[in-house]
Amino acid sequence: MSASFVRPTLISVILLIGFAISSPAGKEKAFVIASVGSNSVNVKPDAAEERKADIVILRVTKLTSINVNGHTATLADLKPGMHVKYRLGGPINPFNSAARALEISATDG
Repeated sequence: MSASFVRPTLISVILLIGFAISSPAGKEKAFVIASVGSNSVNVKPDAAEERKADIVILRVTKLTSINVNGHTATLADLKPGMHVKYRLGGPINPFNSAARALEISATDG
């Protein structure tokens, strides 16, 4: 095989893997907030979850809808330990672990 064929094919495979391992857009997941940054929220699986997973970094943009206990909120209102559900805006980029969040809904414990 020529190098010119292998490179685009390899990039396509990496991108397809990124789509396959990411959550489909719109799928909700239940997690607990581990920490809150200036433009991101780190979440981990709820203790009740049986599967083991790493922390997920949710990138918050001006388009991210945030609610706490059913009320419109801001990133500053999110606190570690809150139960959270989120919806992603698309696949996780395999070269950047942060996923763009469309919606974050949190509740106190």
